[in-house]
Amino acid sequence: MPDNMGSGWIASSTCDQTANLAEGAWNIYDKGLNTTYLNLAYEFFHFVMTAGTGNITLAGYQQNLGGGKDINALMSLEKMATVLSLPGDAAQWNQVIQDRAIPQYKKAWGTSGVGFGNDIGGAITNFFDLLAPEPLCKDEWATESADVRSTLYIYV
Repeated sequence: MPDNMGSGWIASSTCDQTANLAEGAWNIYDKGLNTTYLNLAYEFFHFVMTAGTGNITLAGYQQNLGGGKDINALMSLEKMATVLSLPGDAAQWNQVIQDRAIPQYKKAWGTSGVGFGNDIGGAITNFFDLLAPEPLCKDEWATESADVRSTLYIYV
């Protein structure tokens, strides 16, 4: 079976997982403070994603940005734009976070599984959501999830 599980060829640059690399790119910059590297990384992510909508540059594709990794990626893009003195882009990334990512994330709570002491009720549907920053997901909820994973119905 081919790499794409039977589907046609998929370019990784327009695949939604590409966005998840933004947080790692920010962390690399944060360790060395190399603005040349940051500029190249941001240029790539800005080409792949559209500030203001967060969409992957694939016609008709609307990316779900409500996961913990997605929120961290968007926050990283906002930081990159700020450091690179692109206040318009930074504001647009923040708008995507506030208008789309956080509401989608909160909506996912309560769809399955058990609650983690949250005030929204219910649980997350995927362990990647435990990566969302506080106050969206508290560290103790992630710890509790890991401690009782054999009894939870959370899918990765």
